[in-house]
Amino acid sequence: MKGNKNWLYLCFVVLGLGLYSCADKWEAEIPTFLEIDEFEFTTTDSQGSASSFIRDVWVYENNSFLGAYELPATVPIIGEGDRRVTLFPGIREDGSSERPRLLFLYETDTFSFTAQAGEEIYYKPKTSYDTRTQFSFIEDFEDGNLFTADLDGQEESKMVRTTENVFEGNFSGQITVTDSFPVIVVGTSNAYGPFLERGTQVFFEFDYNCTVPTTIGYIGRDAQGLQVDFLKVTLLPTEGWRKAYINFSEEFRLDQVVAAQMIMRIDLDGRFGDPGNSGTALFDNCKLIHF
Repeated sequence: MKGNKNWLYLCFVVLGLGLYSCADKWEAEIPTFLEIDEFEFTTTDSQGSASSFIRDVWVYENNSFLGAYELPATVPIIGEGDRRVTLFPGIREDGSSERPRLLFLYETDTFSFTAQAGEEIYYKPKTSYDTRTQFSFIEDFEDGNLFTADLDGQEESKMVRTTENVFEGNFSGQITVTDSFPVIVVGTSNAYGPFLERGTQVFFEFDYNCTVPTTIGYIGRDAQGLQVDFLKVTLLPTEGWRKAYINFSEEFRLDQVVAAQMIMRIDLDGRFGDPGNSGTALFDNCKLIHF
């Protein structure tokens, strides 16, 4: 992080020298450096696991956007004196590393400090679920399994609870595909909703570890009672546990979804690092959240 600060400092100095050469009355401003390593994320007992993957911090001051930075971050603050910034936690949605987004379902952290040129200020922001956030379901597989709907017509293909390679706790959910069952599609046993309140944000978040492609979607029902199906995104095989935030806000709004089952489609084709005839997908801390 020191290297980042030195690089930023050099940029400001070079910029200042350039401006000085154009007009002697201009002087370079040396910023205060706000150092942020990570967000501390906490949950209550009723909100399930505190598992999260906050990749970025978005910085605002008096409703002015100062920038978005990948964590850990060095944020230059121009000017001196008392300052007050608001820090928004940012995630990468839909399993992609290229889609940064503010997650409004998480609280912001407002931080006051005294800026002084060249000074480094270290701060660890805190966040939690926004008080408006509602949980349609939370499944950590410790006491059961909500994903029991058979959507592929094969009774033997299913998600089961496992004690092997769990993310946290004692159990995770596991789906195994083989040559006999190369494609398995499961869903939640119930449909959840409604989601049509004004300004609705809908995210399906979970931890996952898969050696085969995993597609996430929903089977929904609109206000007229008609079925609407959508496969949102295919997650690529991983080399360990990862966190996904799948954003269904726009799809639920356009399809006017009032209730939906969340579905997972596991496909043996494209298995990762395994020339054999099977693959697995593991899940934990599945939450359908909205406000």
